[in-house]
Amino acid sequence: DNVTNDLFIFFQTEQSAGSGGIVIVEAPAAFDFGEPCSCSDLDAAYYAKTAGVWTWPLPDIVSCHATHADLETNSARNRAMIQVEGILHPGRIYGFIIRVMNPEMYVPLQHEGWSLRTMTHLHQYVDGTDTSIAFNPAPTSGLLGGAQESWGMYQMQMDSNALELQTMFQISSLLPFSLTGQEAIITVFPLHVEADLDTSLRIIAPLGFEWQFSQQDFAYRSNSTTSVSALVVRGVTADLPGGIPTKASNVLTWPIASYVASERYGFSTRIRVPDHSPTRSSNAFFVEFGYTDRTWGMQNRSTAARVVAPAVRALANARVEYSTNLVGKVNHLRFRIETVTSIPTLGGLLIRGPAGFVFPDSCQPGPVSGGEHLSLPHGMSCSFQAADSGEARLHLMVGSSSLPSGLYEFEVAGFNPVQASANRDGEATSCGWTHCWTFHSMKDMQLALASPELDARITTPGFAIKGRMYDAGLVALDDATRVATGRNDKPLQENRLTFRFQLLQDMSESGTLSLRGPLGFRFAEDCLSDDGVITDMAVAFAEVAQFLEK
Repeated sequence: DNVTNDLFIFFQTEQSAGSGGIVIVEAPAAFDFGEPCSCSDLDAAYYAKTAGVWTWPLPDIVSCHATHADLETNSARNRAMIQVEGILHPGRIYGFIIRVMNPEMYVPLQHEGWSLRTMTHLHQYVDGTDTSIAFNPAPTSGLLGGAQESWGMYQMQMDSNALELQTMFQISSLLPFSLTGQEAIITVFPLHVEADLDTSLRIIAPLGFEWQFSQQDFAYRSNSTTSVSALVVRGVTADLPGGIPTKASNVLTWPIASYVASERYGFSTRIRVPDHSPTRSSNAFFVEFGYTDRTWGMQNRSTAARVVAPAVRALANARVEYSTNLVGKVNHLRFRIETVTSIPTLGGLLIRGPAGFVFPDSCQPGPVSGGEHLSLPHGMSCSFQAADSGEARLHLMVGSSSLPSGLYEFEVAGFNPVQASANRDGEATSCGWTHCWTFHSMKDMQLALASPELDARITTPGFAIKGRMYDAGLVALDDATRVATGRNDKPLQENRLTFRFQLLQDMSESGTLSLRGPLGFRFAEDCLSDDGVITDMAVAFAEVAQFLEK
């Protein structure tokens, strides 16, 4: 029977398709997206703001329609057209899920026929893939059945025991190599086949993981064939037929060997953990028996499995916002951070900020009004310390109960620095900007920076400290003018606001004018479209005059 399949698709734009663009996914013949097709966001973890390159959801999916790429040769709807409402920005990585009905059988052309293109809302092509979409984007040249080809079908899914599948990959430590300086030990067990067969084997780790071992580090034997304990994998009933594999980046491959259905195989070796879980490729291990086969039926392309990988222990989604960035003013700073590992009693969060910020010695983290994420529990203590360098340090210690992993946001009141300072991109700092905030998850706050870190730290850009404008505010409007200009203060309604401002001195250079509203207000992504911003008051108040004439 045909099987539905959820495809995780990632792509990076070269150019903008503008607002209301279209993403076209074309599959090999006989794959069918259905009409209408089903397209949705990935799990939120893929859109986490990490220390690496960010992945974005498609900007507000409007519709998904499937058509026939070639009516003369293909009856399946193998072309999906996904319309979005927002802007497809240049240079961004996007990720989404689309559902497809697999064909009845495998053919080699499945490795070559996947493509993606973008169009404007006027159906003008913008970007497109020049080769078939890669199954594994890591560089793995030279391996048989190259993992950089597109994927192909298998006869069976390795799911005879769901618990075995979920626990097949055991990793000793999920802290990044960059923090520990050591590879983790990974044990893969059990590997098994449904019938006796001669076949090849490939295992692909999530993007960013790297297999790192020598022949002496690779254990794959059973205790019935060797007395050397370092070579034995607990639970296996026979040696892994292919022996020690070939490795390249995140891929292991074994040549054709004889596997027996009644045996349980496995191996244990070293793997290097990346700085964070992958966000531009599927966070999963793939096991493929028969990956080199290019024919269908009998024992060919027999079995495969996808096993979701555990999260790398690294902080994510760090963010620091402000209620004001004026020199020396009281500022209610809003912090956001996501932890992977729960923080025990006496552990906590250490937040290091730019020099000049001052907080009360006994600070008090509070909830964010209208916030969407978890608040810190009562009982967490907060203290402030200025380092000898002037760096601001906030210590938030967990109370009598541990702090579960999750995405938290909280607010702490303090004072901005007394001197203005710009915040420029492209700096040689940990966050790439002039001002950075660094978050640490600590096992023992009493040891401060000497404490073991529970999750890898993360750094996020800060903000500029500026002098005060001479004047700024909303223009007071009478009732008739409010109606004429589109002012509407009702909840969840479109509203047109009229602002005034006056500078203390002339601006001699071009720059960006930023307008920040209270939490909950939302500007259009393309705020200049549809006369979203009017800077000529003669035009704006001409509408008022026309309204009053009526």
